[in-house]
Amino acid sequence: MANKTYRTANGKQVDIETLSLQNETVIAVGNMSVNARGDQLGAGGKIVRTREEVMKEHYAVTNSIVPNDDAMPRDPNVENVEQPVQAQQPAPVHETPPEPTPEANKIVEDDPAGPLDEPVATDQNDEWVEDEDGNFVRPEDAKASTKGISDALATSKSVSVPMEQTPKQKARAKKGIKRI
Repeated sequence: MANKTYRTANGKQVDIETLSLQNETVIAVGNMSVNARGDQLGAGGKIVRTREEVMKEHYAVTNSIVPNDDAMPRDPNVENVEQPVQAQQPAPVHETPPEPTPEANKIVEDDPAGPLDEPVATDQNDEWVEDEDGNFVRPEDAKASTKGISDALATSKSVSVPMEQTPKQKARAKKGIKRI
C-alpha cells in the first residue's frame, strides 16, 4: 500500500495508514460489537472470533450452495402421482362475429344530412363571421370594435418634468476648489 500522508488545516502531517494500524484493536462505534479491524468481540471487549474466521465462514456458506436441476421434493401429505401434472390449456374459443345491426347496413346516401363528403347546408342563424381579431363569432355578436382602455393607455405621451438636483449634486457640479 502506498504511504498516504495528508496535511491538516493547521499544517500538520497525518499518516492515515499508521493511525489505522495503531487503533485497530479499539472497539468500533455501533451496535455490531466488533473492533476497528473487524474481529467479533465478546463480554469485556475480548476477541471471540477473528476477522479471518468470520470471512472464511461467510464465504464457505455462500459458495457451498450449488444450483441443480433436480426435481423439487414432493410433499408427503399429497398422494403420489405417477405423471407430472401439466398445466391445462384452455380450449380454443371460436367466436362468431356479431350480427350487423340495421344501422350498420344503412346506406350513407339515405342519411338526411346528406353524404359525408359534402358540407351540410346551414341555416342563416348558424353562420359564423370572422371578426377583426381573427375570432369566429355570430353575425349579431360581430360589432365594430371600440378601443378599450388598453388601447387608450398604449399611446405614448410625453411629460416634461424639470429635474431638481439634490444639495450633494449641486456641490459636485460647482467649479473650482472643493477641498483645501
